[in-house]
Amino acid sequence: LEQKQILAQYRGWGGLSKVFDEREGGIVREWRAALRKALTEEEYDAASASTLSAHYTSPQIIRSMWEAVGKFGFTGGKVLEPSMGVGHFFGLMPSEFAENSDLTGIELDSITGRIAKQLYQNANIQNVGFEKAVLPPEFDLVIGNVPFGKSTLVDKSGDESLKGLRLKGAGGTSRRAMMIHNFFFAKSLMKTRPGGLMVMLSSTGTLDSNRDRHIDFMKENGADLVGAVRLPQDAFKENANTGVTADILVFQKRREEAEEGGQKWGETTEYDTADGHGSVVASTYWEGNGKGLVGEIIHSKMRGQDSRR
Repeated sequence: LEQKQILAQYRGWGGLSKVFDEREGGIVREWRAALRKALTEEEYDAASASTLSAHYTSPQIIRSMWEAVGKFGFTGGKVLEPSMGVGHFFGLMPSEFAENSDLTGIELDSITGRIAKQLYQNANIQNVGFEKAVLPPEFDLVIGNVPFGKSTLVDKSGDESLKGLRLKGAGGTSRRAMMIHNFFFAKSLMKTRPGGLMVMLSSTGTLDSNRDRHIDFMKENGADLVGAVRLPQDAFKENANTGVTADILVFQKRREEAEEGGQKWGETTEYDTADGHGSVVASTYWEGNGKGLVGEIIHSKMRGQDSRR
């Protein structure tokens, strides 16, 4: 038990990006040398790559997400965490849900994935990138904190039901790859059963983007937005030593032959920045759903999206 408690404290590399920056000298150079000595070349490269998207979630946020899951009627079932880290969402799952659930987790980083397997030995954990994960289309709940970033992904699992997430469509027509956070939503949706829930924490780009094709894809495949909360930019500061604005998004997959429902989403417009020196594109969702904002909305170009305080 004590060893598991120690392993559960692992927070990943998201707050240590400077250590992997070869331009950094001084004590940071010494830390970098120590890491290279401690890790294999493959582990070091994976850790370095993960700094762009490893934003581990605070227990308070995770508990609030599980509370929301319960309010939407979930009592147990098949649960997927598509980017699990060491499994904090599994660890903080209410016991009344856990005793009635089968858990599946996906984690790319090898060190993190091996820790997760030790912590949750009865779960089905795949140490592989989500784009390569082979999964059944039957999950009652998908929950977690998806990777944020500017990189793109396409499905590489070979699953024919996911051909809409590949670069080549029917007749060889080409498609754009989705941003990494939007890809996680799109693939998760395809693996959620009709009536099932997706409760995930994502970059503001999932709602605010008007350039990615994920919105049309998700609507066409039955994603109804039933709730959203936008968090302040310091929501990850204590647990992952990083500042990023994020949204908790709750989707329900439409049942077959049901009409589109939920809240209106997927529309964007330009907003003037707070300093008056330009504009940014952002979702119109918050105009009618201000109760979901934690803090004050301040549009700024400094972060590429908007920031909160």
